Amino acid sequence: MAQHLQDGEMLMAAGAWHEAAEYYETLYQAEQTWALNHLLVKSLYAAGRYRQADRYLQDYVGRYQTGNHAIQVQYLQVLLAVQAFVPMHQQLVRSSALVPTWAGKLAEAEREYATKHTLEMKNRVRSAYHLAAAPLQHQQQLLRELRYLPRTEYEFVAKALLTDPFVFAIIRTDILQELRLLGMTESIQVLDWRSQVQIIQPVSLPVLSATNTARAVAKILTVQAQRLDPQLLKLVQQQLILMEAILYPFSDQVVTDPQAWVHETLAEMGLAAEQHEPVEQRAGREIVAVELQRLSEFKK
Repeated sequence: MAQHLQDGEMLMAAGAWHEAAEYYETLYQAEQTWALNHLLVKSLYAAGRYRQADRYLQDYVGRYQTGNHAIQVQYLQVLLAVQAFVPMHQQLVRSSALVPTWAGKLAEAEREYATKHTLEMKNRVRSAYHLAAAPLQHQQQLLRELRYLPRTEYEFVAKALLTDPFVFAIIRTDILQELRLLGMTESIQVLDWRSQVQIIQPVSLPVLSATNTARAVAKILTVQAQRLDPQLLKLVQQQLILMEAILYPFSDQVVTDPQAWVHETLAEMGLAAEQHEPVEQRAGREIVAVELQRLSEFKK
């Protein structure tokens, strides 16, 4: 592998970016390592193949977001080239050291996009208002495309979707996570599990796995792991994570007895006997069940 990497570096040193990209892409298809990914993305970017560079860096996006200064700059360069404005803003929130150099570039790029690509921007915004009518997989794709809007337009659309009663709860959760990563300090409206409006501040929200409920459930499942088959345990974990995503960020208001929450979920899956559950928690479970059924039907 060391010789292969050296051969690729010789191509890049000679400015043969397209050849280097093809070379690294062939190697990467055989062995998907961080070292190869970094070189592949670098050569694709230099060759002007920005969409491909963006696609490949998603394989190691966490490494790009938390790497050294040069790695983070490479990440921002690719995002700027493909006009992924929301992820750029999120990266500047993660790394304030990048703000002096990149905030101006990002603002100028957003202004230019809004001026030169008005129709494209309007079409993306318009598609968002019909999001709830699309198949679930298409809804998730539309959400990804919205990340290419300038921040102002993205936040405007996001706030509208958060109060749309026809939007899936898990889609609202995805949007809230994006706004949290943007460091959004504005207090905004969002529908809760009862379809009632609550006011939240995205920057103050925990990550999905860090709510009190999620942490308690994870701890309980470590005990259940001693008696459940690994495959069954995985199914139970997936179900509880999905239920958490449906309730987010209000799961702590619903789940007052995490032990009963887990036990009754096991009972619904035929893995335990039913037992008493607090009345309000049971009511929340029934609402979650309706949403799970709706998700199931929409996937067909």
